[in-house]
Amino acid sequence: MNKNYYRLVVLCTLSIFVFDVNAKMSPKELSLAAELIEKLAAKSPDHDGVPLREYAIQDINHDGVPEVLETVNTTEENAVGLLNVEMAPAFEWVTIYKLEKGQYIEKTKDFSWFQQQRKQFYQMWLSLLEKPDALSTDSKRLISKNKAAFKNAVEKLKKKTE
Repeated sequence: MNKNYYRLVVLCTLSIFVFDVNAKMSPKELSLAAELIEKLAAKSPDHDGVPLREYAIQDINHDGVPEVLETVNTTEENAVGLLNVEMAPAFEWVTIYKLEKGQYIEKTKDFSWFQQQRKQFYQMWLSLLEKPDALSTDSKRLISKNKAAFKNAVEKLKKKTE
């Protein structure tokens, strides 16, 4: 069995991992991406042995070279189980790693269009936190008990996009 394939399979079993099958990724790029994810996953906080961070390999700018994405939810990391499925995405930050000169480097700020989308996403959540009528009863209860903290957390994420 190919060593890189084995490493990818091991990573898939250790963390939440998404791979964009449409990406035309060379074996070398796949190996580099898998190595980065392995390093990042080793640093990820976990709950009962399950990593709390998500990783993806995806060509988000459609340049033929896939990026590695790390999704971090510090609200969930600090209070595992607090957020329901509906609320959790509001507190996610996506760090983007781009392949440059044979290695993946954190380049989140280079993807301004992606940052603009995230900024709009966070603004939508700030509006929902103010007026949660469209959300579930569970989410409304969570907001009523944690509104100030939730708004502060989303504001910080929004500020990171600027």
